[in-house]
Amino acid sequence: LDAATRRRDDDAAAHRGALQQRERRVAELEGQLDTGKPSEAAMFNIARDQAKRDAEADKLRAQLASLRKMLKESHRVLSHLMKQESALKAEGRGLRARYRDSSLSEEEAAHHRRSWPSRD
Repeated sequence: LDAATRRRDDDAAAHRGALQQRERRVAELEGQLDTGKPSEAAMFNIARDQAKRDAEADKLRAQLASLRKMLKESHRVLSHLMKQESALKAEGRGLRARYRDSSLSEEEAAHHRRSWPSRD
């Protein structure tokens, strides 16, 4: 029981100390607000934080530009591949028609039809 009481008292003292520090900081900040003159350190911190935000925003803008460029290139490649696919399908249809219309025997034509991929 004594150990628990000592621990509670120690915790209470630590909380009182933290509370006193916060009260002093609040009083300091209120004083700065009342005079309208935040300390130089506070101004420096504000400027440093703003510079960090600006640097991060610049970095994000650069990433966005890079991603847009990559997307545009991917779109170009996709369009090219789709055109190639259409041309190959048309060529396949033409070849199938030539085989169908050629003078192959029925047996040979049937064999060729079975060996060609489906018409997607």
